[in-house]
Amino acid sequence: IYGFRGADVAGLLEFTDRFRRSDGLPAPYLTLGVSRRAGAGLLAPSRAVAVRISTPGLPASAVQVHRALVSARSEPGSAQVRTFSSPAQEATGIADVLRRSHLIDEVPWSQMAVVVRSARRSIPTLRRALVAAGVPVAVAGDEIPLVDDPAVTPMLQLLRGALDPTCIDEEWADALLISLGGADVMALRKLRRELLALERAAAGRRPSGHLIVELVRDGLDARLLSERVRRPVERLAAALAAVRAGINAGDAVDAVLWSVWDRSLLRARLVRAAAGEGQAAIAANRDLDVIVALFEAASRFVDQLPQAGVRVFLDDLDAQEIPAGSLSERSAPGESVRLLTTHRSKGLEWDVVVVAAVQDGQWPDLRRRGSVLGSEDLQRGELPATTSHSAAALVEERRLFYVAVTRARQRLVVTAVDSGEDAGERPSRFVHELGIPVPERPAPQPHVLSLRSLVGELRHAAVDPDVSPALRTEAVASLAALAAPGGARPALVPTAHPDSWWGLRELTDPGSPLVPAGEPAPVSPSAVDQFSNCPLQWFLERKAGVRSRAGERQTFGNLLHAIAEIAGSDPALATPEAMLRLLDEGWPQLEFEAPWYADHQYRMATQAVRRLADFAARDPNTFVAAEEQFSVDIANARLGGKVDRLDVDEGGAAVVVDYKTSASKAGPTKIASHPQLALYQLAVEHGAFPDLAVSGGAQLVQLRAGDGDAAIVERQPPLATDPQLRANTVQLLEGVADAMIAEEFPARPGKYCQLCTAARACPAQPEGEQVQC
Repeated sequence: IYGFRGADVAGLLEFTDRFRRSDGLPAPYLTLGVSRRAGAGLLAPSRAVAVRISTPGLPASAVQVHRALVSARSEPGSAQVRTFSSPAQEATGIADVLRRSHLIDEVPWSQMAVVVRSARRSIPTLRRALVAAGVPVAVAGDEIPLVDDPAVTPMLQLLRGALDPTCIDEEWADALLISLGGADVMALRKLRRELLALERAAAGRRPSGHLIVELVRDGLDARLLSERVRRPVERLAAALAAVRAGINAGDAVDAVLWSVWDRSLLRARLVRAAAGEGQAAIAANRDLDVIVALFEAASRFVDQLPQAGVRVFLDDLDAQEIPAGSLSERSAPGESVRLLTTHRSKGLEWDVVVVAAVQDGQWPDLRRRGSVLGSEDLQRGELPATTSHSAAALVEERRLFYVAVTRARQRLVVTAVDSGEDAGERPSRFVHELGIPVPERPAPQPHVLSLRSLVGELRHAAVDPDVSPALRTEAVASLAALAAPGGARPALVPTAHPDSWWGLRELTDPGSPLVPAGEPAPVSPSAVDQFSNCPLQWFLERKAGVRSRAGERQTFGNLLHAIAEIAGSDPALATPEAMLRLLDEGWPQLEFEAPWYADHQYRMATQAVRRLADFAARDPNTFVAAEEQFSVDIANARLGGKVDRLDVDEGGAAVVVDYKTSASKAGPTKIASHPQLALYQLAVEHGAFPDLAVSGGAQLVQLRAGDGDAAIVERQPPLATDPQLRANTVQLLEGVADAMIAEEFPARPGKYCQLCTAARACPAQPEGEQVQC
């Protein structure tokens, strides 16, 4: 009998009365016909689901009574479906529902619950979002495997890295330096810059990601780094050394774990935060509970397998689908919202219930359970099921959903993500089976009814020029009331005071100007095109350290340029066969996401090398140099960089050759005014290359565009034949230099925005609207 544990005394009396009227005979089917939990408004959607649940073997009368359940409650209750555009917005919306129910409807925290289908998929995200919004949450210790909890991830990553250094990649290295080394994002950026500077000084070309992995994995000497960026590296190196020493000495797992915990800054940070107040203290206490649970698991493991080592312990954690226990639920306050799975919710009830993450592909979960041949049925003495597995699984999943939507006494909220057909996230079929209107479009970004959200809205209204003066005045007055202390009491909300607003504080490290006073601005011809498209993107990717999405393409191009340089310095290596051998030697150093993609790129690289060799053989000009560096001052700019190839034509004029490794073709119209080629010519005319002061034009060699083994060569005429092009080029160079000196980097929306990696820092994009330029 579904939900009988939640029945009241009247329901129990009804059950016993029906049993007595059956003359005490064993009645195979006894069905309650009255619901004392849900009102009419909640019964309607649950009955809509119930009529779809097959009941083989039950008498028609019992099924009819169950599906025609009537309510004994006077309040009808309410049920609604809410959709959101992303899982993050869904979590925020659930937090808003719970807080409004508690603060406005005065529902106790303990009379609310969030029910999900999958603990591993949904509970970690929801728990962190609810805690951040000020909702006290209780989660059963066996809902989430311990290894999946983010609080213990750094310590487990360190153990794995000590056992197998090859598993440490760039993402792991960054996470370990932040969590256990105590670095912040700015320190990581400075570390990358210093590593790149040292690599370039040693004539190396490895990217910063490879360098930081090598530094962490191999424990290289960090004394050449500055003190600020060196300290996190040294802390992490000491922790790795301690773990390896403990493993080599055969120490117990709990002792090795303690050496990690005792040496990391994570311990001091969590203990300090847990002693404070507010949501940070709640989150820190929860993380400490999980870490204590990890030590308890290690202690039990040592008791059971005293001779086993760290590797076996990690394998044991990875294999656990349900952990041995946790302190998270036992340490939760009495008044807290239950966050649990549908299976655990059977027989329980609350005033307000949110059934979350009802997604297509996740609920119903139609994956096959058990073995392919059904041996588990044979072991139970049953014949393997002859009906479709998917049909049987769908019936069971619908029963679970029925359990979830019948847990509420007053209010039921079913949530799902509807991100559109392109993104692939859409509500489950179960949502539509409720018979409740489903919103045609996701709800807008919800505003959680919390002090943090309120202060954010007030701060926005206080500085928004589009807000009316009266509303701005009210916002400022409300902020002043929240920030003003009363007697010995500190400020009610510290973030309400303008002193805590980052946009109004002085820079803690003003740094040095991009261009020192009185010096010309360094301008690279290869970067002018990007600067012209969007100065902000240029600054963030070239100067601020934001990684570009073109990493693989750049590595591909760097290898081709290196082959061209080697072949140009030795005519014996300029043949297709010799160049292909150079390609095979350098190709293993490149990294790709998938083997099939690497094979595709290798075929493209082979074709590009053949085209490079064909161009070198057919070029009528005389080769002078490859990868030739230059620097020349023009007006307020210092134009510098490298040319891929420098030739001399039959008249003694310099011809700059630029190799293009992208698959798109520039076209003759664009080549005529190509800014990069024109800047190369301008550098030639200003004496960038000794004994070559006359420009004979420039060439763009397409190594990937087109078909066949012949490279497409596009030529730009000499600047001397086009005075307007020369004037435009000088004006472009001076304008870029002026913007760099003035440090003016506005955002310019355009067709390149879809490929920009700095959208979150761009005020012209929805993700970065909060950024002020």
